[in-house]
Amino acid sequence: MQNHYSHKAETFFNNGIIKQRDGKHDEAILYFSQALDMCVHDTNDTADIYFCRGLGYAELRQYEKALIDFDASIKLNDSHYRSYGWRGIAWYNLNNYINALEDFDAALTLNPNFTSLYQYRGRTRTYLGDDEGAVYDWDRVIKNTPNDAEAYYRRGLANAMLGHHYQALRDLYTAKRYGNPSSSQLIKQIEVTTDNIYRIISAAA
Repeated sequence: MQNHYSHKAETFFNNGIIKQRDGKHDEAILYFSQALDMCVHDTNDTADIYFCRGLGYAELRQYEKALIDFDASIKLNDSHYRSYGWRGIAWYNLNNYINALEDFDAALTLNPNFTSLYQYRGRTRTYLGDDEGAVYDWDRVIKNTPNDAEAYYRRGLANAMLGHHYQALRDLYTAKRYGNPSSSQLIKQIEVTTDNIYRIISAAA
């Protein structure tokens, strides 16, 4: 890349970053587009710019456009874990959970410390019926944010689906204590289930 174009691309890119941090995603996208027009030879830089523009589209909920940019970023740099992660988020918001899971797996393989993805992958695994996998992901979320009411609630749901009623109740009571309003009704339902199971076992004995 010629120095003149490299400097101009960097200027547009930095301006885009500033706009993105300010939440002005439309303006950020314009700057990133201008940077891409100038940055056509440096593979790593171009991958980063595509990622940032894709992030702008994702923040605007223009997920189809975001997918195009994340695809371009990954094509240029197949180790760009943030592009995999955010492409997964785009697929998730488009209700394509199979593709979302593939991208979350790829991102977390490249960077297991991409902690914000565990909650997305936990939800995705629940939608796909992988409750054991969901429990694993919510374990990771709780390890990083031990007061996360939603994480306890969703791990409780997954444990309930697995038939782990006592673990589910423990999680749901914790979720309730941390302020999750959806826990109470589910607690009642599981308590009725466990009481019935206990009666059946007692009768059989």
